[in-house]
Amino acid sequence: MNRTKKSRGHDGETTPVERIKKQARARRIRRARALAARMQIAPDGSRIFIRFSPGERREHQILLVTFTILAVTGLLQRYSKFLLAEVLITLLGGVETIRTIHHLTAVVFIALSIYHAWEILVLWVVKR
Repeated sequence: MNRTKKSRGHDGETTPVERIKKQARARRIRRARALAARMQIAPDGSRIFIRFSPGERREHQILLVTFTILAVTGLLQRYSKFLLAEVLITLLGGVETIRTIHHLTAVVFIALSIYHAWEILVLWVVKR
């Protein structure tokens, strides 16, 4: 019996353990390359790792702005009897305008939230 073929199966194929090790090594290499692609060298020589892509940053900015608009317009509607709220509602064009802004912003927020959840699922399920 030839000892060089001991780790191989009967057909000369690799064993399941070797295949798992090879897949794990390939995963580690892919992760290292992805990390290296996100690394930038600053002028002072330090390394900066970019965590989010420009699209992901824009997505989070839009979520932040829409949430803030929803919070402000919702609070203005809820506490419309207070003097400060009345002044702000008048400056923004009245209660109906506030409601329209609130509803349109809610549609954008919901759509972007669904897209965001989809992207997270793709990251967790497909890219791992």
